Amino acid sequence: MTASTGVRASILVATVMAAPLAALSSRAEVDEELRKQGLLGKTDLTDQERTRLWRIRFAGVNIYHIDRWREMEGGQVFYNQTAANAASRTMPSQWNFIPVLRSHPCPLYVVIGAQDYVDFGAVQWQEAAKQLPNVKLRILPEAGHASWIDQPDLFRRTIDEAVRASVECAT
Repeated sequence: MTASTGVRASILVATVMAAPLAALSSRAEVDEELRKQGLLGKTDLTDQERTRLWRIRFAGVNIYHIDRWREMEGGQVFYNQTAANAASRTMPSQWNFIPVLRSHPCPLYVVIGAQDYVDFGAVQWQEAAKQLPNVKLRILPEAGHASWIDQPDLFRRTIDEAVRASVECAT
């Protein structure tokens, strides 16, 4: 993403490295939500219950506020593990995006939840931001990978700020 591509401004809602997913999907808060739904420890699940169990565990990985699991639309029908595995195999084990981001002429906003499973605590992005004076790192507290669900007002304000800065830079 350089100036020569015609891209003048950019907002990254992104992450870098994954944390163990099993630990997030089996948090005490997730188990409590499963208990409330009558699903914790239940083995003879109906198809509807199996979908609800999957959605709650999936939300447990992606959002901090598990009580908002219903806002994570879809279910297993929208998630294909085979496709996810294929995409993972095509990803490089390492890459250095620092030079490309550093060369961008406009501010780059990185928006990430503090509990995002891909970069828990935004450790990788905090290190990268030290090398990138044009990066505006926005770590949203009590937010996971789907930070717009956990912190909708703060997410919206942050994106508004980023869009305004991008427009100013582009003009």
